[in-house]
Amino acid sequence: MPRYGPTSLQSSNSISQAQDAAESAHSAVTKAQSHPAEQLIEEAYNSLDTAENALQQALKVPNQEPVERVKEQLQEDRANLQNIASDEPQ
Repeated sequence: MPRYGPTSLQSSNSISQAQDAAESAHSAVTKAQSHPAEQLIEEAYNSLDTAENALQQALKVPNQEPVERVKEQLQEDRANLQNIASDEPQ
C-alpha cells in the first residue's frame, strides 16, 4: 500500500524534534543575552539555524498548531539575538 504522507508517529516525532531544537535555541539565546560574548552569540545563531531546519521538516506534518508556536518562538529568539549582536561592540 503506498504511503501518501507522514504517519502519526513520524508527525509527532518531527514536531518533537522541532520543539526540542527550539528549546535548545532559546537556551542559547538566553545565555547570549546574559553574557553577550561573540562566541555565545555565534553558538546561538547556529542553534537557531538548527531549530529552523527542524521546523522546516515539521512544516510537512498535518497538525500545524504546535509548529506555529515553535515558529513564533524562533522568530522572537532570532529578533532578540539580532538585538544582542547589534549592541555588541565591534
